Amino acid sequence: MDNRWARPDIKTTQLLPNVLAKTEANKKNAYEAIFVDNDGFITEGSSSNIWIYNYEKEIITREIDGKILSGITRKSILEFAKNKKIKVVERKFSKKELYKSKEVFLTSASSFVTPIVKIDENKINDGKVGNMSIELRNLYLRNFINK
Repeated sequence: MDNRWARPDIKTTQLLPNVLAKTEANKKNAYEAIFVDNDGFITEGSSSNIWIYNYEKEIITREIDGKILSGITRKSILEFAKNKKIKVVERKFSKKELYKSKEVFLTSASSFVTPIVKIDENKINDGKVGNMSIELRNLYLRNFINK
């Protein structure tokens, strides 16, 4: 559950719940903790933005609604996807939708685009990294890292 203060959209070093969530994820051998709001919708990771790619070929990420921190990497991925004519939808999505998606990935300044193949006990894409995650990661690396 997302138990952070009422302004997670502001970058600060005083978000203790993020640190605690990341620590708990590490104890469970997970790469990231994913926050869920009081209505059951995904907000973001403890230090990342969370994305899904569904079977309708849409990339979905939560809109900037004051419940997430936007992030430079998030903005770049949105731009890359739109330039590649990949349909991007910014809206809330549920935990159930997350589990049933074709692909899940996170973005952050330190992780770039990182595929997620398992959430809780649910395998995503049969536990295999998907093509969309790879394509977006390669675009990001080509445009920012390898210049």
